Amino acid sequence: MQNPTSWWSSPPNSIDHADIGYIKGRYGNVRTKRHEEFIKKRFKEEMKRFIEYQENRFKKIS
Repeated sequence: MQNPTSWWSSPPNSIDHADIGYIKGRYGNVRTKRHEEFIKKRFKEEMKRFIEYQENRFKKIS
């Protein structure tokens, strides 16, 4: 069983620094450069969505 490790304790501003070896270690189904690019693209999309959610959430509280 693989024991994934992480470079960060919270989501980074960018995932571009992560190479395919690191991505493979985190996500066992990543096999190719195309898979790596897909994971990075989805990460960016979800982080954008999460940031927008957080901003809207705090606007409602204020």
